[in-house]
Amino acid sequence: MEASRDAAQGEAGVGASCDAQEARGVRTPRDAAPEKARAQLLREASLELLALHTSTRERLPVMERFYAHIARFAPRASHVLDIGCGFAPFALPLMDMAEGAIYDAWDLSFATVELINRFFAVCGKPPGARVGDAQGLLGERFAQAKWAGGARKAADAAREHAGAAAGESAGAVAGECAGAAAGERAGAAAGGPVDTAGTADLALMLKLLPVLEQQRKGLAFELIDMAPARLVAVSFPTKSLGGRGKSMAGFYSRMFETGLSDTSRILDKSVIGDELLYMVAGRAQ
Repeated sequence: MEASRDAAQGEAGVGASCDAQEARGVRTPRDAAPEKARAQLLREASLELLALHTSTRERLPVMERFYAHIARFAPRASHVLDIGCGFAPFALPLMDMAEGAIYDAWDLSFATVELINRFFAVCGKPPGARVGDAQGLLGERFAQAKWAGGARKAADAAREHAGAAAGESAGAVAGECAGAAAGERAGAAAGGPVDTAGTADLALMLKLLPVLEQQRKGLAFELIDMAPARLVAVSFPTKSLGGRGKSMAGFYSRMFETGLSDTSRILDKSVIGDELLYMVAGRAQ
């Protein structure tokens, strides 16, 4: 329910952001720097979306520093796998990724996945978000992705926007993300496993492990061992939603470092803002 509410607010938030930008007369000019203006508008829309979800809102004060730290270990990543992504993919305009990079995002919320794919289309990316869970990635079971039709439309939009005229308002383009038919849902189901044979440069598991360990003890560490990525970024909150520390950083440090298998190697451990971040060498390292 919370994820659906956040996604609904996200659609409204993008629309409101674009309306405000157009009211201020911010449009992509027909001059030498149209892409720069468009990128700035997408960045502003990105920040507004990230502020709508508690998990990403907590990261906002250090968002750029957070992703810059990850980029030190995975510079110009060409393939990112984001498991249990929530609203994190809306940070795409803030990330230093390679030209034409692939962003695979997994989440349990149909509404969130649909909104992410619309946002990816606006950014000129293919619809890389899908409905699935961690156990599905491990091959134990697979969620049925009921957004296939919407994804096809997002792919068409991405191709259309990629060739948009230089004078097109970035705010208007972003507005299309929110303006898609609200009731649109695909009738087809993806079914079966998603091909994860390709190796990602980076897998993101941000604030995910505590949730997985509540589902089944050991699941989180199995996922780290099996993730098809050269590098895995794992993070934990250091404060509760009420703002209390409660020695959470120490607790999660002990839990994570003692739970890792011998095949996993910690490359870095840092606290950035209210988040404990580990960089771990993946199985494809």
